[in-house]
Amino acid sequence: SFDVIVTGSNTILNGLSIEFKPHPNFEALTGSGTTDTTADDYITMPYVTNRTVSVNKNATTITTLNNGGTIEYTETSDTSAKYACTFKFGWGDAFLKVNPTNTKIEDSDSASALTKSTLISRLKNFESAFNGVGSSYMTVTVTPVAVAA
Repeated sequence: SFDVIVTGSNTILNGLSIEFKPHPNFEALTGSGTTDTTADDYITMPYVTNRTVSVNKNATTITTLNNGGTIEYTETSDTSAKYACTFKFGWGDAFLKVNPTNTKIEDSDSASALTKSTLISRLKNFESAFNGVGSSYMTVTVTPVAVAA
């Protein structure tokens, strides 16, 4: 999470544009995107498909972000506005969209449960893939948007 303070006349501020630029190795943790396998879909990003989130200043709390993220606008004075931004990542289909410690274990793999060996294998593969990301996860660019003339 982070706060953005925009200074200047609030009468010309329309909102913000927030662009997510994940490093390719980090984005690879979201999976192959194919329907034939979910074994490499380890996490979900704060956005759904569009990497740019537009925020109108007149909205109070925007909850349309993926995984329950929010952006809250507060006008602190005539020349200052604050955006409190919270972005969340989630667990992907490889772990049935829950924390792996909560993944249901059964005798066979299904849409609602995994075998113990499948879960362990996916955890090991996730660890290896995550370690390959390095230290560059994502860049987030925030741009103030003026009212259209």
